[in-house]
Amino acid sequence: MTRKKTTRAAARQAGSQETAEPTDVRGFEVQLSCPHCGGPFVVSDATVSHTCEHCRSLLFVEAPDREEVFVEPAQMTDPAVILAALLQYRIDAHRAALVAKHSDSEGRQPPDFLVDGLLSRFERRLRETAQMIDCRPVYVPYHQTSGKVVQAVLGRHGDRPKIALLRAYTAEQTAAGYDTSRFNLRDTGLRLGRSIFRPLLSADVEKLGRFLPRAQADTSRRELEKWRNRDLEPGFESVTKQGQVVVTFEATVYRPYFLVRALLDRGDETLLFDGGFGTIAGYLSEDERTEFTKGKDADPLGTKGASFRHLAIVPARCPSCGADPKLEDDANLSVCENCHAGVSPTAKGIVLGSYDREEGIIPARDMAFLPFWRFPFQIEGAGSPASRTLEAYAAALFPQGLPTGFAPRGPFVYVPAWRLLSTPAGDNTFTDLAQTVHSIAWNWTPDRVGLEARPRFVPVSLPEEEAKSLAWAALFAMHTKASATRLNTMLLKRMLFDAKLSFGAGSVALIAFKQDEKLYVRPEVSLPRLVVDGGPLLAAQRMSVQAAANACAAFQSHTSMSDRVRTSRLMRATDS
Repeated sequence: MTRKKTTRAAARQAGSQETAEPTDVRGFEVQLSCPHCGGPFVVSDATVSHTCEHCRSLLFVEAPDREEVFVEPAQMTDPAVILAALLQYRIDAHRAALVAKHSDSEGRQPPDFLVDGLLSRFERRLRETAQMIDCRPVYVPYHQTSGKVVQAVLGRHGDRPKIALLRAYTAEQTAAGYDTSRFNLRDTGLRLGRSIFRPLLSADVEKLGRFLPRAQADTSRRELEKWRNRDLEPGFESVTKQGQVVVTFEATVYRPYFLVRALLDRGDETLLFDGGFGTIAGYLSEDERTEFTKGKDADPLGTKGASFRHLAIVPARCPSCGADPKLEDDANLSVCENCHAGVSPTAKGIVLGSYDREEGIIPARDMAFLPFWRFPFQIEGAGSPASRTLEAYAAALFPQGLPTGFAPRGPFVYVPAWRLLSTPAGDNTFTDLAQTVHSIAWNWTPDRVGLEARPRFVPVSLPEEEAKSLAWAALFAMHTKASATRLNTMLLKRMLFDAKLSFGAGSVALIAFKQDEKLYVRPEVSLPRLVVDGGPLLAAQRMSVQAAANACAAFQSHTSMSDRVRTSRLMRATDS
């Protein structure tokens, strides 16, 4: 009898006294315009195609082969508006100074009429004498890298048995793209993940003004690599871990600043005004002002070729039946609702795409087919022959005999073909699916589902290359509790972390689930619909590496030294 599993994000975190708070993490967004009607719309790194809301044209969104270059539009551009913002900063600062000055020794604040009277005189004098002398835009380059950090950790909660824990966290890094030895933008800790960019066009370069020269060094990806082996799961003691960075977006982004010289309450001042956030970035000395006004980058695009996402208007017709398939923006492969053919958007139009589906089931209206990428593989561990089937791989891991309940099968590694990782519920679902899907001897058929059934087909939203980069994580996640207790550092390093892994071309396989109000269900496993359907509720649960690291630090500060020493000794004794 097969044991049925249901994902439970909270159950996997039992024993953790501190958990990371979800953060509002949003990927990069770029504002584009429909080439047919000019209507604006926003795309992200996951957008493959888009149906224009204004003219209903189907647009294929294609990223260039080279580095993309974007510009962040300024929120303030009028010198008068910038001066008004500077005055408001000074007025607010003076109010705070008046309150502090006239508070008594016990901290009681002065009455409002006293503060308001003194402040009104200061504000009147300031507005009468304030003057904008110079306000010139300066666009500053930054290297922006976004993706996720995926960690495979063998360890335990407290004194519980070892488990194989897979976790993923969103990560972004904004690094200075200018010479930091020449310029100081006061931008430590800057993050651009919540900004909306637009392509930098050659025609805009002259209109926008001065661009700081770009430096060649790019530290943004290197900074993300530092998170790979950090402790990011509160209360989880690791025996060994392997982390990888999966990059989904890289670009140079020019941010708007204004070099401002103004007469304010302190006299003639030079300062940097952040046009993206509408705030004061810092005050400049005369030497710094001179450095900012010397020279400029004559070619901020760095090339004559296209440096932004290209839009192509394509015919919205299924090549098989001629119907207009409804494509989700992030769909790499969908199933036509009219004829059940696989369809993919390309720059030349919608083309047929192939898929296999689970054989031996009877499709129905209450059924959903979930897509998986299927990769042939080869694993060469040190001192072991190459394994091309999961049976051979399991035998190489445990030559003395397989653990109870651990019997992976088949010549493929399966990766869910939708964006599942980086929430606790999604990470747990990835693990449950890896353990289930790799334990079944599948039979596949290329036949389409009959038109009378009309089940739901979840589109493929995870690109093949990104799925291939996660295939190693599926090999780790397939380990059950029984097999995890027999793993150790040397075995994992030899047969997975340091092994030579190669994966062949992927193909799409559809697996059938019954769908009810809250779950997708099959006899071996069930999963929440939320982790498949997505939406704001799931997006709000995404964890960033910074939030996870802060939660770990808080947990450590509440754990006594004696507890940490006892747990460490117990782990070393068990692992040996």
